[in-house]
Amino acid sequence: MTLKAQVSTRLAPSVRGRLAARLKATSVLSLPESQFARLIKEIETDPLFLRLFFPGRKLPRVISRSRSPQVSLSKGFYELKEGMVSGSSAVPVEAILEKHKDLIEIIKKIGQEAFERYFLYGDGAGSFDEIAQATGISVPEVKKVYELILDLSIQAQFSEPGQRLTGHRQRYSVVAHIEKDPAGGAVLLNTTLPHLARGRYLVNRDALTEWRKLKILAPEEKKRLRALLEKIELVNIRQSALFRILEAIVDVQSRYFFSRQKSRMRPLTMRSLASRLGLAASTVCRAARERSVIVPWNEEVAIADLLPSRRDLLEFILDELMKESNFQKLSDSALGSQISQAFGIDVPRRSLNECRRQWQKKTAAGAGES
Repeated sequence: MTLKAQVSTRLAPSVRGRLAARLKATSVLSLPESQFARLIKEIETDPLFLRLFFPGRKLPRVISRSRSPQVSLSKGFYELKEGMVSGSSAVPVEAILEKHKDLIEIIKKIGQEAFERYFLYGDGAGSFDEIAQATGISVPEVKKVYELILDLSIQAQFSEPGQRLTGHRQRYSVVAHIEKDPAGGAVLLNTTLPHLARGRYLVNRDALTEWRKLKILAPEEKKRLRALLEKIELVNIRQSALFRILEAIVDVQSRYFFSRQKSRMRPLTMRSLASRLGLAASTVCRAARERSVIVPWNEEVAIADLLPSRRDLLEFILDELMKESNFQKLSDSALGSQISQAFGIDVPRRSLNECRRQWQKKTAAGAGES
């Protein structure tokens, strides 16, 4: 008997089931944005999903969406032509837009409010027939607009593949834009990715029970229902993790987003963020990996770079303070007091001394190169 077989026979079925579920969740958390969008398209074009999501007015709705109140679709999404055709010609976005040119005009015709209500978020969804009546377009056009949104989410160029950032080897996927609210002192989260703006799925178990009592589902649909709901749960795990990470970063690092000064960040490591959110550190790591955001001054920043340790933050502060000669003359104790008063963090004298010596070496090396 192989080692694999021995281990398999020793594990109880419930344990094997939990391990399998954990592995699936890990896999989905690690998917590139374009592949994640493909998974969503696979779910949302499944005839069973369509029945449960668009049941019509006579049946209770089993599946709906719950979008994050802090994440909205960027206005850039509606600038379809300008926003999607720039960049590599290897991505067939231009061809898709040309093919669906008439649908772009339909989206503009029905207006942003109706588009978001019936197609993006599905708040007013009844059935394709009812959506057609509400928007004044044909049923075939309704179906095509619905599928177009899924197709656009998949395209790598539209999904903002990002750049190779300074200090990072890999290419990042831009998942959100962090912007300052012109009306007040808030920081907003926007995305050009429809599948992120749509949020999580909600499954109404009471409605599903009613469907079962009414024997609406065909035998084949009953067999496939569990697999569909498992996929939905996996998507929800990833969406929820990413949203909560972004929302926490916006909350904790708001001073940085307003000032553009790294010294105004707060210490927030992957581990401390995981503890704050009640998630496993590995979940936070996978959800943030190779993903970036556009900050208010239109610069791409890796999510991981918005999670500085206390040591990282101290280095940022020294880079700012030590440019002035009067700070260079201070003792470690006096400098530590200045940092505590100005930036609100307490730094052990030993850590400050080590960072100070590193700063001096870096400065000397830079002067030598010049």
